[in-house]
Amino acid sequence: MSSELPIEQCKTEIEEYHKLEINEIFERTRNLINARLQAGTFLGTANLTVLSFAFSTQRAGLFFIAAGVMAIFLAVEFIASEYGKGFYARGVQLEEKYASDAADAILHRRLSSHISRKGYYHRATMSGVWLFVVITLVELASGILLWLAGWRIF
Repeated sequence: MSSELPIEQCKTEIEEYHKLEINEIFERTRNLINARLQAGTFLGTANLTVLSFAFSTQRAGLFFIAAGVMAIFLAVEFIASEYGKGFYARGVQLEEKYASDAADAILHRRLSSHISRKGYYHRATMSGVWLFVVITLVELASGILLWLAGWRIF
């Protein structure tokens, strides 16, 4: 950022309400990112555990459960992304209003490819979701192929 001054010493006069709102938006954004990371870690570990158990017991049905875990992960990501839209949009608006260089501000820089000309967040930031969709489909196909190859369902 071009200005390293504390928020109270910025050139632009910031209303007290907006100071509180900026702090709250950044805190909620940080908490949302942490929650998504924790959910992803938990569900990814659960997926790998189920797959390991499927290979060790040669049960094709466990691949369907692993695919279900990935589907839950996708649902959690979608819900969290939708929940975060409002925070991101308002944060970008406040950054454009008060940051000395809006293009260098934290949310604006992070979401630059997702921000329209007016600075509003216009689509979900679910980068890499296609990878998890592919993993889910591969797990489903593997379960079917292994079942046809002679593995037990459960």
